[in-house]
Amino acid sequence: MTIEVDEDVLKKTTNCHKLFGCLTGNIHDMCEVQRPVASMDVMLVKSKSVNSCPYYVRLGESEYCTCPTRNQLYTRYGI
Repeated sequence: MTIEVDEDVLKKTTNCHKLFGCLTGNIHDMCEVQRPVASMDVMLVKSKSVNSCPYYVRLGESEYCTCPTRNQLYTRYGI
């Protein structure tokens, strides 16, 4: 499967410490999406490990992903 992400989305993803590994098929480190948050570019996730990703946010018991690229991968491909 060819994965494509809009150029404007990639430009918004300015703090990726994993060098866009998700675009090369390295999806093993990605947090598992529980569900998108309505009307926001945020997803409720379940972290796979202690996460140092700048797009990972923990609020109380909930974990969120704010990565524009990850969000598009989920909404476009279900990844």
